[in-house]
Amino acid sequence: MQLLFDNWKEIPWKKIVFDDLIIECGSIEQYLKKHDLKYKEYKVFTNTQAKVKTMSKTLELMGELQSDDMQKRHWEELSNETVSHITPEDPNFKFNDLYKLNLIKYTEKVQDIVEIAKNQTKIKKSLDKIKKQWDEKSFEWKELTDKETYSLEKTEDIIDLVDQDLGNLLNMLGQKK
Repeated sequence: MQLLFDNWKEIPWKKIVFDDLIIECGSIEQYLKKHDLKYKEYKVFTNTQAKVKTMSKTLELMGELQSDDMQKRHWEELSNETVSHITPEDPNFKFNDLYKLNLIKYTEKVQDIVEIAKNQTKIKKSLDKIKKQWDEKSFEWKELTDKETYSLEKTEDIIDLVDQDLGNLLNMLGQKK
């Protein structure tokens, strides 16, 4: 088991498939669980269980950090929190670079950063959609009888769209963290 974990530490960050590692770690946990009654009084067994449990939790946190939503600013925030220099864009950045930070100590902060990153991505996509919709919107103007004044036509559709987008924007403001 330790040899397996040590091998993982050398995997480049961008090539890690956390789902696979989590499954492997889960298999080890299941195996240990089957033998719990038999060996639980042995210190080496309980230490092994603890290492596997820690690795399992660490893998989950690292898997969350591998989200496409994580931007440079989020990594900088994590670097500040862990008082370290985290550079996932570096091709030499490996599993061990994060593992040695003992992320479990920062579980809540890691989850908060990832949640914020996801919310910011969702908000950006919504804003982009709203902008695109308005960029593509064409307006019809009708010249009034005095020929110097114009009136906007089909205002019901525009008012509905403004109301809808305003509601979406207010909702986004409420989600901002």
